[in-house]
Amino acid sequence: AAAFDKPSAGGSAAGPLNWPPEGWQEELSFATACEVALASGRPLRLSPGATAELEEPIVLRRNQDALTVIGDGNCIIEGSGHCVFKLAGKRSRLFLIGVTIRHIAQTGTGDGSDVGGALFLMGRSRAELQDATVTSVNGLGIWMVQSATCSAQASRVIDCGRSGVAM
Repeated sequence: AAAFDKPSAGGSAAGPLNWPPEGWQEELSFATACEVALASGRPLRLSPGATAELEEPIVLRRNQDALTVIGDGNCIIEGSGHCVFKLAGKRSRLFLIGVTIRHIAQTGTGDGSDVGGALFLMGRSRAELQDATVTSVNGLGIWMVQSATCSAQASRVIDCGRSGVAM
């Protein structure tokens, strides 16, 4: 991940991280890119039309963790785990701009009660969506507990197997 963190020619180390990075020879997972973005405090910018596939959730576990993911409106982040993003740290924050979050976890019960949701917010965490779409084939779109909040501008929560938003 160290080479991923280097600025491009003429770029600044404080600018956004790009995923997948241009010219990267080895596979750098979206999950690893999120970890680097979290540790550095830099936003993660997805290449136009990028698709990330996750088997496990991206978890913001430390108090006041903040992650910003920026897409071009045609980027998809797809997860098959209990949720796609889990905000577990107190006052953690997730900013999603120009992306589609697609939760595709399968249900064993048939009613989705064993499946989480696309976004799972806990402990006064906050998600902010801008030009984003959230969907869950069998579960919840946005699941908020423990005084978590979510705001959305020009965004949609659609086609959820259970509820779009649960509090």
